[in-house]
Amino acid sequence: AEMTELSIVGGVYHERCQWPDWDMVFGSGGRAAAAVTSVVDEVKLHFYAADDISKKFSTTAELYGFDVVAVPVSQSISFDYVHPLAMPIIRPPFGTIAQNAPITVEADTVLRFGMLEGTAMVKAKTCVYDPQAALAPEQFLANGSSAERLAIVANSGEVKLLSGLEDPAAGARRLLEDSKAEVVVVKSGLEGAIVITTTSQELVPAFRSSSSFTIGSGDVF
Repeated sequence: AEMTELSIVGGVYHERCQWPDWDMVFGSGGRAAAAVTSVVDEVKLHFYAADDISKKFSTTAELYGFDVVAVPVSQSISFDYVHPLAMPIIRPPFGTIAQNAPITVEADTVLRFGMLEGTAMVKAKTCVYDPQAALAPEQFLANGSSAERLAIVANSGEVKLLSGLEDPAAGARRLLEDSKAEVVVVKSGLEGAIVITTTSQELVPAFRSSSSFTIGSGDVF
């Protein structure tokens, strides 16, 4: 069988939760890399990393078996939750996080996440883009990124901010056009997910589960 390869670029952050007890280094990029190693032969994760994050995360990368390309930075970032559904406290505070030079990734297949401390400029044949920004999500093309085939996966709040439209489906259709994407998937919580292409619109319902741990659920999605 042909080898499958995936380059991921995304945040690796410290996550702490009081109840249930949780103290790990993952973030969107780290969690996605760990999640896909069972279905992708070779995974390479690009991320910004202060020394303390690099040291703690290297064990995770070895355990799951993916390669890392860490771009050294001075600040480490943490998310602190009282419980998984609570709004996290971000340290350092949002708006005081230093912005770094873009991480450039060129590969056949890329999964790109929005990051707090910089941006990922990608050139890919196929790219999945998750803006991962509650306040100011970045348009895929805005930083010079390009992809022959593009899928955008974003929550309904991000779609609203990116498109300027209240209705998630209408916003997704505008994103399709503006970003030259093939598909936009709108994560809509309990309402499920809307999958929109230029010719179709489908609703994927939410599925019942016996238990849930919502920190990072969007990263794995």
